[in-house]
Formats: sequence, structure tokens, C-alpha cells
Amino acid sequence: MAETTLSMEQRFRVEAACRKIDACDDIEVIRTLAKQLLHALETERASTRQAIADLKQKGEQKPTLAQRFGFNTDQM
Repeated sequence: MAETTLSMEQRFRVEAACRKIDACDDIEVIRTLAKQLLHALETERASTRQAIADLKQKGEQKPTLAQRFGFNTDQM
């Protein structure tokens, strides 16, 4: 699998978040943030899995998740 490269904007947001975490000395705030990040990561994984499954299905009448996100599944 090819390594994914973050855009400049994504790298900036990651760096800003890391600085905010480094500046935080409240363990409860960090715990809450970590839980939110884990939830967001798993939600993203589930969405990606569903989009891939939708891309594999051709000829379906209703728009797939991938089509709703603007992917042209006819060319795959």
C-alpha cells in the first residue's frame, strides 16, 4: 500500500493540535481529547470501508456512498 502524504493544510492542523496538547497540563482534558480522537479515527475508518465497498458494487440503482461523495464509480 502506498504511503499517504498529508497536505500542507493537514500538516498545519496537526502541528497546531500537537502544540495545544503540549501546552495542556490538565490530564482530564487530554483524556477527553484522546477519546474524541479515537472515535473520529474509527468513524473515518468505517466511512472509508463503506466507500470502498460501494465502489466495488456496480449497477446499483440507488446512489452509493461513494457516488454521494462525488466519485465516478463507472470508471472503476
